[in-house]
Amino acid sequence: MVGWLTNARPCRFTLWPHKVSPGRYILGSVMFSNLTWYNALWAALAPLLAVPAVLACAWYRLEAGGGLSPVLDSTIWFGLGTVLVSAWPSSTDWRLSTRSWPLIPIAWLLWHFRLALAEIWVALSPGITIWGGLIREAGAIAANLVR
Repeated sequence: MVGWLTNARPCRFTLWPHKVSPGRYILGSVMFSNLTWYNALWAALAPLLAVPAVLACAWYRLEAGGGLSPVLDSTIWFGLGTVLVSAWPSSTDWRLSTRSWPLIPIAWLLWHFRLALAEIWVALSPGITIWGGLIREAGAIAANLVR
C-alpha cells in the first residue's frame, strides 16, 4: 500500500513464507520497479507502520483486563508478539532506505526554517482564520520550546 501511494510501483508481492537456506525463511516480500530517492525511505521502512497498531492492541488488551479465556488471551498476545517481531525491517530494507538520503537535508531545512515558513503561511492565507490561528499558536509554542 505504501509503495503504491509513493509511486514505488510494486511489481511482485508474496505473503507465503519460503525457505532460503537451512534455518532461514523469508516471511513475505514486495518488489518495486520504481524505487527512487523520494520514495525509498517510505517503501522500505513501511513494515514499521505495524508497530503503532500492535501497541494500540496491547494497550487495549491491558486496559480491558482479563475478560477473555486464558487460551484466547495467550493467542492474542502471541499474535501481537509475532507481528511486532516481523515489523522490524530487514537489512535489505535498511540498505534500500538509504537511497532517500536527500530527504535528510530537506528535513533539516524545513525544521530549521519552520517558524519562518509558518509566518509566510499565515501572511499568504489571511482569509483562512482558523488555520492562521492554529499556525500562529503552533508557532508560539515552537518559539517557546526554542527559548
